[in-house]
Amino acid sequence: MKVTISRREKRGLRRSFYIDCSVEFSEEEQAIIKARNLKRYGFTVDQSYRMPNDILAGFLRGVTPLLAVIGFVLMITSGGGPRGDLWGVLFFGSPIVWLTGWNMDRRGDKAAGRKEITVRRLLSSDTFTVFASDAGEAKRSEDNIHEHLARLKNEMVVLMDVSKSDTYEL
Repeated sequence: MKVTISRREKRGLRRSFYIDCSVEFSEEEQAIIKARNLKRYGFTVDQSYRMPNDILAGFLRGVTPLLAVIGFVLMITSGGGPRGDLWGVLFFGSPIVWLTGWNMDRRGDKAAGRKEITVRRLLSSDTFTVFASDAGEAKRSEDNIHEHLARLKNEMVVLMDVSKSDTYEL
C-alpha cells in the first residue's frame, strides 16, 4: 500500500487547511481485499466544515456597509417624504443587520463533522480530502488517517495467511 499525504493551506478571509490523501493498493493487496471481502471495511475521520450560516454571516457583514452608504445617499437626495423614510430605515437599520452577522460569526464558524472512508471508495477513487479549520486540527486529522490506514494494512497482512484450522495444546 502506497500512501501519499499532502497538506495545503488556502488563505482567504480565513485560513483553511486541507489534507489530501491518496492510497494505491498493490495487486496482492487488491487480491486480499477481494478474497476476504474487505471492501466494506472503513474508518471515520473527524473534519471541520463551514456551517451554512457562516456564509450568511459573511454576506451580512460584507454587504451592510454598502447598504448603509446607499441608504444615506438616497435619504439625503430624496428630500424627505415616504421615500426618504424608507431609505432612512435602510441607513439606520444597517448596524443592526451588521451586528446580527457579527453575532452569527462569533457563535462558532466551524462544527465538527465526520467523513466515512471505505476501502471500496479507496479502490474506486484513490484520493480523498479532509478539511480542517486550523493547523492543529489538520495535524490531528493527519495522524488519525495514518493510524487507520496502518490498521488496515496490518489487518490485510494478518488475513493474508488464514489457515483453515489451528491446533492448540492447553
